[in-house]
Amino acid sequence: IRYTGAVLIINLFLVPIYFIPVLNLISFGLVNGYLIGREYFDLIAPRRLEPGAVKLIQKRFKFRFWFVGIVISYLLVIPVLNFVVPIIAVTFMLHTFEKCRKEYERT
Repeated sequence: IRYTGAVLIINLFLVPIYFIPVLNLISFGLVNGYLIGREYFDLIAPRRLEPGAVKLIQKRFKFRFWFVGIVISYLLVIPVLNFVVPIIAVTFMLHTFEKCRKEYERT
């Protein structure tokens, strides 16, 4: 519920920007990429690590998870593909998370 409220409120504030041709694509990707990346990270990470390590990995690799969210957000706007994107998104985030976790454990 918290994420849904945040997505709705933030996107309502961005409605005027969505009418500016190039700026709409950039702002949509950045904002929704962050929100979706965070949502899928919070779906994956707490099941695999303790809370302290989750926060450390989230801080250290935040831009990588943000980029994954941007890719997912743009895939969600493709008409027929958006039915299977949640499955693709969980898989993509899981692989990204595991790669980041291995990098984190090496240091």
